[in-house]
Amino acid sequence: MFSRLREPGPSRLASKRAINAYRRRSDAVYLVSFPRTGSHWLRMMCEQYAQRPTLVRAFYPHDNTDYLFMHIHDVDLDFSASNVIYLYRDPVETVYSMLKYAQASGDDQVRLWSDRYASHLRKWLLQEDFTHRKAVVRYEDLPAALHVVVEFLHVDWDPSRFESVKAEVTRGHVSERTVHDPQVVSSDPDYELQRSTFRQEYSDLVLEVVLSDDRLRPYFA
Repeated sequence: MFSRLREPGPSRLASKRAINAYRRRSDAVYLVSFPRTGSHWLRMMCEQYAQRPTLVRAFYPHDNTDYLFMHIHDVDLDFSASNVIYLYRDPVETVYSMLKYAQASGDDQVRLWSDRYASHLRKWLLQEDFTHRKAVVRYEDLPAALHVVVEFLHVDWDPSRFESVKAEVTRGHVSERTVHDPQVVSSDPDYELQRSTFRQEYSDLVLEVVLSDDRLRPYFA
């Protein structure tokens, strides 16, 4: 039986002891995602659905420390694990958001971050051979794809519970919960206009770099 949804509260950073203990678990699950691909939204939905915290920071207060998974960006491409949920997102949206976060601009920076994202995608979608279990989720398929994550975590699927979480943990809710943190949500009033302009000017370049390996194209069809 599920309890009621948790009320928002200050996010809680886990202790190093808790993080290290989780890393030692043979059944540890990791959410891997390139920066700016929507991990906060997915993590908040998971926490509310399962009523359990995530690492390294929980978004809601929880009565237990039975962690669902640990989030890793793996920007340096040096991470491996047996049980992985991989979250990815539209390349143009990802690169635009990354440039805003890094306060960078120009063709060279667009190409740089496009190439970094392409390397991340190739590793986790095409090349890695170390996972024993892996679920792949596309940001644009959320919230419907939450069931893929829930089933991967061996948590019972409840359609009515899902509808409650979907109604509460919207992208707007994520923005409201993180508006104080410019690392997550931009306060730039021209953000959407600039994103539209970026798409017009740089979509071809981003896609040329990211999809240079034809094997990635089906993931963005």
